[in-house]
Amino acid sequence: MQAVVLSAGESKRFWPLSEKHKKALFKIMGRSLLEWTLIELEEAGLNKVVVVQGPERGAEKEFAGKKFSFDLQFVVQKEPKGMGDALMQAESLIDGDFFVLNANHFTCGSLVKQMVEKKKETGAAAVFVGKHSVDLSRGGFFKLNGDKFIETIEKPEDGKAPSDVMVCGIYLLPKNFFSFHKKVPAQEYSFEEALNLMGKEKDCSVIITEQQLPSLKYSWDMLTCCRLLMNYRLSGQKIAETAKIEEGAKIIGDVWIGEGAIIYENAIIKGPCYIGENCVVGNGTLVRGYSNLENNTMVGAHAEVTGSIFQEGCHVHNGYFGNSVFGRNCKIGTGFTTANRRIDRGEIKSTVREKRVGTGLSYFGCVLAHNVKVGTGVNIMPGVLVGCNTVIGPMTLVKENIESYTTYYSEFNGIKKKREIPAKKFDTVVFDADGTLYKIHADKAYENLFIILSKSTGLPEALIEGTWKTVVSSLKDSKEPEKRRREHAINLTLEKLGTKVNGGTIEKGLEQFWKQVGADLEVEKGVENVLDILSDSCDICIASDEFLPELKKKINSAFNSRVFHMFETIITPEKTGTMKPSPEYIKIILSQMKTNPERVLVVGNSWERDLKDAHAFGAKTALIGKNKEGSPDFWIRSLNELPALVVVE
Repeated sequence: MQAVVLSAGESKRFWPLSEKHKKALFKIMGRSLLEWTLIELEEAGLNKVVVVQGPERGAEKEFAGKKFSFDLQFVVQKEPKGMGDALMQAESLIDGDFFVLNANHFTCGSLVKQMVEKKKETGAAAVFVGKHSVDLSRGGFFKLNGDKFIETIEKPEDGKAPSDVMVCGIYLLPKNFFSFHKKVPAQEYSFEEALNLMGKEKDCSVIITEQQLPSLKYSWDMLTCCRLLMNYRLSGQKIAETAKIEEGAKIIGDVWIGEGAIIYENAIIKGPCYIGENCVVGNGTLVRGYSNLENNTMVGAHAEVTGSIFQEGCHVHNGYFGNSVFGRNCKIGTGFTTANRRIDRGEIKSTVREKRVGTGLSYFGCVLAHNVKVGTGVNIMPGVLVGCNTVIGPMTLVKENIESYTTYYSEFNGIKKKREIPAKKFDTVVFDADGTLYKIHADKAYENLFIILSKSTGLPEALIEGTWKTVVSSLKDSKEPEKRRREHAINLTLEKLGTKVNGGTIEKGLEQFWKQVGADLEVEKGVENVLDILSDSCDICIASDEFLPELKKKINSAFNSRVFHMFETIITPEKTGTMKPSPEYIKIILSQMKTNPERVLVVGNSWERDLKDAHAFGAKTALIGKNKEGSPDFWIRSLNELPALVVVE
């Protein structure tokens, strides 16, 4: 069985989270909503899934290198012309009956199975899913004869809904549905018109479900989706071995805590909650009630987080974060407060596209899009939406929506100053890692390694070191990744010396080696700020011939886990199958980022190893350091010079 998953719409009502980010790619519990939906389809036993995406190809980038048991393919809807047009982009890849559903249908598995059974039992050409609704003013509704489909009416006028059975957006259709669609005029609701046309010629059935299904029209719907997904997928406590739970901290209920997370003294995590990789929860902080902290999020001491969602890289201090959504890389000062209830305890409303919209929620704080920076002592009223790259000044009361790229602060009255969106010279900046993002000082690390090997073998450290250097010299030009691993060089060294080590010695030696490397890394002042500036205006990537686990250790040591999430893609020998210098690195970058070579800037400290191949492909290159070698487009002495090369002032 096959499925078409729709993930290409503009999602204007999803503002402010829709800017520069598809709603299906927002993460809950460490995965995007689209990925949870694909997992659900995989568990339901489908053998092919086609994802319809927008021209920016965000879904394709998201799943580069990920494997499913089914055949996963991607097509592009070049312009947002409605559901029917999106579906037509997948026609050539469909060869039989197929499901159609939205990218946020992450609980669809049981319904998929019921629909297949319904089709077998009734012999219907198509099967749809409906649900009884008391609100007949929103969405589409079925006209039925028993469980037989007659037609669907989208957004009926008041009092004219054909039934109380609302369309749920999950369809099992025959291959020849495309022929019906081609008979109707191209317009926003052509899909629904094609369903009605098919219903006149073919028997179609409707399953009415009592199951709660996710809806994702508005940004605040993320809060309901988070509750639903945690109830559906989160059970028991799962605490990673590398997570650190300090004395006095309490973990209560269904809680997931990821690798490298730190929960400091007297903090309380009261589930259901998800704490991602490398997150920090400060002393005495309470995180509770369907709260979701994605990777590299930091919540300071003595804060309260309840029912809120943080995307990757948010840093917040003490305050109250109630029933709110925060996009990637939000930075919030101390004393922040979200008012998440009306005084009269009534329904909270928001302004969307200049219209007041009821949220259906009596608990709702605010939505802050990506890269919002907030000063100290800020208060935000219920239902406020804040656009991306906005700056809110200290001691400000926010009572209205704020557009993207705006500075907003209180001066008796709210004052807005429009920020110019910076032009950019490059779409993508690619960094080498060692010697570029940081400098390596490994003398002490190798000394520790040789001491451990010497103690285990009884051989002099100097003899082990000398043999090691000979072995490494013989391997340095090899393009085979496995031959360039440190474990391989250690084993060859021991073979040449005619000795062995006790079990676990090499692992212990490498563990000490990496601890010392992390302690001795040298990072130029201001580099993290440079990465923050660049990531606001373009995609930043890494192309390194270090292996991914070791590269993660170095970057997390160099920047205290703050920047790893900023990189759109990281290319290492595991992906290229070879070592630098190699054109495979730039080939993969260009393929994954879907950009032209002249819009790419590659930064490295070696012309031959990092830049020469990229230059040959037409990319721009910047050589960092004192030595002027090769023919780069730019020579720079410091990474702090990069913003001036990338962003047009």
